[in-house]
Amino acid sequence: MTDPGVTVTRSRRHSVVSWLSTRLRAVRTRGGSGGPSPRATPPFQFVDRERRRITLRQYRPTARRSLVDLYESFEPVERTQGLPPADRAEIDAWLDEILDSPSVVAVHEGAVVGHAPLVADGSGDHELGLFVGEAYRGAGVPAELLGASLAHARQSGVSAVWLTVPRTAHGRRRLFRRAGFEVAATSALSVRLHREL
Repeated sequence: MTDPGVTVTRSRRHSVVSWLSTRLRAVRTRGGSGGPSPRATPPFQFVDRERRRITLRQYRPTARRSLVDLYESFEPVERTQGLPPADRAEIDAWLDEILDSPSVVAVHEGAVVGHAPLVADGSGDHELGLFVGEAYRGAGVPAELLGASLAHARQSGVSAVWLTVPRTAHGRRRLFRRAGFEVAATSALSVRLHREL
C-alpha cells in the first residue's frame, strides 16, 4: 500500500525495482546480507560493517605466523569442541594436520582475522571450520568468509561439506542455514549440518 502523500510513477517504480534487483544480485554474489553464497571465489575484497577493507584469499604458508596469532587470541569460552587448541605447540600440530586441505583466510591490514579450513574426512566429504577473531564477528566477516570458503571448496573439487555446532549456538546455526546447510544429525550437545556443493 502506498502512502497517499507519495506519488510513484511507473518509470520511477521500475527504476527502484531495477536498482533493488541489481543490489540483490551483488549481495548474493558477494555473500553479503542475503546469506553466504558459494559464487564469489577468492581472492576478493569487501568492506565490513565497521568499514574495514577485508581480503579473502586462499591460505598461503607465509600467513602461518599470523594464523597462529589469531588462534592464540581465542579465549577459553570461544573454543568449541576443543578447537582451536589453546597451546601454541598444539595449534602448530593441528595446523600441520589441516593445512594440506583447501583453506581460506580473511586478512585485515596484513593480519589474519578469520580462517575457514576444509578437511577431508575419509568419506569423500570435507569438514568445514569457521574461525573468526572476536572483533570481526559482528561485522559481516563470518558470512563473507563462509561464502568464499564454499566457493573455494567447489572450485577445489569438494562435493559436500559438513560441520557440527553447539545446540545453543543459534546465531551460528542461522548463518549456516542461510548458506544452504541442512541438519543431518543431532545429539544432546551439538547439531551436525551438511551441505552439498
